[in-house]
Amino acid sequence: MIRDPVQRAFSSYIHLFKRDKPLDLRSFDQIVSTISRRSEKGKPLELTEDEVLRNAIQDELISADHFGKGYLRERLDVSFDSNFEDPLWPYRYFAESQYSKKINKIRNVFDKSTVKIVVFERLINSPNRVINEVFKFLNLNIESEKILSLPHKNETTLPRGQLARSLMRLRKQMAVVDRVWRYLEVHAEPIVRCIRSITKKPKPTLSKETYNSARVLLKNEYEYWAQHKTFTNSFWRRH
Repeated sequence: MIRDPVQRAFSSYIHLFKRDKPLDLRSFDQIVSTISRRSEKGKPLELTEDEVLRNAIQDELISADHFGKGYLRERLDVSFDSNFEDPLWPYRYFAESQYSKKINKIRNVFDKSTVKIVVFERLINSPNRVINEVFKFLNLNIESEKILSLPHKNETTLPRGQLARSLMRLRKQMAVVDRVWRYLEVHAEPIVRCIRSITKKPKPTLSKETYNSARVLLKNEYEYWAQHKTFTNSFWRRH
């Protein structure tokens, strides 16, 4: 499944930002503008992004808690190191949004006819049609007649203040606290809404200017899919 490359990059950033302790202290706008300034004609985007990422690590803008050779041993209590892995891949927002390179690698291994590409926005827009296409691709004699609705709702709220972070940790660590919270959600919704209004803050938003700047970085990706999946032009419109 693929989606608007910039939206995918931003979503990946949000997943790190929303942690109890943000793993990436840079703003998304800062990331885009820095990569844009350092981009050179003919230089692969992933190389520029890696350079910017290394500088961010040196400037301590990236949490060292989630990367490094001993990460698996120290954090997850396993008996081997993570030197064979790439613990920084979640921070490569734009390199990981270059679907075309991944798809071409897959097609070099598997026959083209065995690879089905689903566009996320089209799935949300026409779920019945897309799901029936997937059934047909899998040679399943199934046709969904039920009218499906797949709203894209992934509300992200961030803990604000020491109290909010402590409550979050308690819910994760103590089953009794989690049970009490779930009981309140069902039987005392006004109280839960009040607590949430105090202890949360909204997630960062993606401005039109930043979106359009990021599209320039991923220009080749948009052009590739405009040729191979022409309908992405209508779903992945420039703001």
